Amino acid sequence: MERLSSRVQKAMGRVRLDDFLLEWLARALPPPVNKRTIRKLIVGGAVYVNRTRARSGTVSLYPGAIVEIFYESTQVKTDAAVEVRKAAETRAAMRASWIIYEDDDLIAINKPPGIPSQPTVDPLRANAFDLCKTFLKQRSGSEKEVYLGQHHRLDRDTSGVLLFTKRESANPSIAHSFQDRRAQKSYQALVVNLSVPREVNEEFSVHGYMDRVSGKSEIAKMGIVKSGGDFSETHFRVIESFRRGMLWVHASPKTGRTHQIRVHLAHLKMPILGDSLYFPADTFPMVKVPRLMLHAASLGIDQPKTGKALLIEAPVPADFMAVLESMQ
Repeated sequence: MERLSSRVQKAMGRVRLDDFLLEWLARALPPPVNKRTIRKLIVGGAVYVNRTRARSGTVSLYPGAIVEIFYESTQVKTDAAVEVRKAAETRAAMRASWIIYEDDDLIAINKPPGIPSQPTVDPLRANAFDLCKTFLKQRSGSEKEVYLGQHHRLDRDTSGVLLFTKRESANPSIAHSFQDRRAQKSYQALVVNLSVPREVNEEFSVHGYMDRVSGKSEIAKMGIVKSGGDFSETHFRVIESFRRGMLWVHASPKTGRTHQIRVHLAHLKMPILGDSLYFPADTFPMVKVPRLMLHAASLGIDQPKTGKALLIEAPVPADFMAVLESMQ
């Protein structure tokens, strides 16, 4: 892994990230470096602005901003990068051990962190939907296309319960469960408390209207707003407290807004460790974290055909446990 760093000069004024990268990297890296190369670096999570991962090339940079890229040499060779990426995605495969529940209508997996729930703008990026669909087709041993339906999603770096339908007939029941808020979701998060002390088993809630608070050309960032937006509500409970205000928290969202748990905890001044979007820029975690420390621990839903109540649980992954242990 290699690293390059540069600072936006005053003479440049305000400039778009992708334009800055194109001009800078065309001089700093071996050719060919073009917009396709830049986009791959950003989508692949290799670009950081002021130590925060950049998610879009359209964000504006101001004089003094520090831009860093972390990359493998193959990423900056356009043709080679495509072949390497295709080979990596071919090797990427869902394992049977991911499955935590399955019947004729449903399949639920324990999604690993780092994998998007659904296809992204990058057609070469692995995602849970395509991986699961490929797994089912290969398992069937048939060339016939398999059906897979998706009704909810997890952020790329969030691990845990992700449910799919295996039959179209199951869609109405599952869709209504999420739309009518009958699906019972629970999450676990590792946070740092920057506000009032919290005790073990203490319960508290956040409710308010949420809407996008970032500009159209910036990374999508949500927040609680005084007017407009959609109603949101999350109930929290402290599972365990540690040194320096770090907490292990249980979250039960009553609604399903984008980034809801992350926004609500940040609103309480209890940001999730590893959250580069909502973690205060001037605050540093006391432990090393590999990603957003948020895990979808369980999903309660009715089986579409029988109406039987199901509780689908996902074990906490190893990286979450490692950070949890380091907090003690």
